Amino acid sequence: KTFRKDRIREIINKAIEQAEQNGYIERTLFEKEEENESARSITVKTGGSNTRVLLGEIAYAEIYDRRIILHMNDRDNIEYYGRISDLENNAGKDFYRVHRAYLINLAYVKSYDSKSVRVADADIPVARGKYQELIKVYLSYYTRSENL
Repeated sequence: KTFRKDRIREIINKAIEQAEQNGYIERTLFEKEEENESARSITVKTGGSNTRVLLGEIAYAEIYDRRIILHMNDRDNIEYYGRISDLENNAGKDFYRVHRAYLINLAYVKSYDSKSVRVADADIPVARGKYQELIKVYLSYYTRSENL
C-alpha cells in the first residue's frame, strides 16, 4: 500500500503527543532545546545601544576590518565590533563557517558547489578545505530540519 511521508509523520507526532499527555514518555532536554533553536538570540552593541538579534533571522555573517556584519533575512544589516569565532561558538549547529570571513545560516542556503555557496542573494566563497565538510554539515542540517 502506498503512503505519504507527511501523513506518517503526522500520525507519529500525534502518537508521541498522546503518550506525553498520558505520562508514558517525557521529552528530553535536548529535544526541547531543538524546538527553541529558532527563538535563540544574541545581544550585540551597535550604534551605542544593545540590540537583540534572533539567530534564525541571520542569513549570514561576515567579518570586515574587525566589524561583524550580520546580513539579516528581512531587515537591514547590523554591524558591530567583535570576533566571528565568538559568534560561531554562540550560533549553534544551524550555522557553518565556510571561510575565515564568513559564517552562514544553513537554513538560507539555496545552492552550493566547490567554490561558492549561495545564501539569500549572495555568493559566498568556500575555502578549499571546507567543501567536503560543508556537504556533511548541510546534509545533516537538511535531515534534521525535514525530520528524516
